[in-house]
Amino acid sequence: MAERSTREGAPDTRQHPRTYEEIINDAWITEEEKKRAMADSLLGHMAALLFQRGDILHLQLLLRVRTTAIEHDYDAQTDDLWLEFDPGDEAAFTEEAQERLRGVFHRVSDRLGYGVTWIGFRESLPEVGPDWRQRLQEMMNGDRPTNQARRAMPEKPQWVQDRLAFTNAGSSACTGL
Repeated sequence: MAERSTREGAPDTRQHPRTYEEIINDAWITEEEKKRAMADSLLGHMAALLFQRGDILHLQLLLRVRTTAIEHDYDAQTDDLWLEFDPGDEAAFTEEAQERLRGVFHRVSDRLGYGVTWIGFRESLPEVGPDWRQRLQEMMNGDRPTNQARRAMPEKPQWVQDRLAFTNAGSSACTGL
């Protein structure tokens, strides 16, 4: 990391996060890491520009993006940015919204000069393994873990107030009932 100076001229020895420019121009990173940093930089710059414009609706769409990837299109001989989102978010990425985001992308991409000239939108593919049939069957049958609370009480309720059951006086006092 480069040393920075304070206002008094003394070197600042605190750790500073590297910028995208530093990461992308680092001679020791792989091409894959460089593309990952460029993709994230493009997404971040697009989001920041939308925020500065007050376009919260389209900013919220970018916040739904799960992954980004820069892939080479061998037919067009271009590097393309792909924004991937959950299948449940597909309806939010309307053609109108995509066009708006393409305009922002071109503005950002032209300024950054990464050589990425096209942007696409697609749903992310789920990760599956050789046991995919069994796992899907279990999920369809409801045999999957959930983060839902249980309805069982550890002991018989002692007090019932406003249709809420309490097992001890302390829990009743905490709720202010």
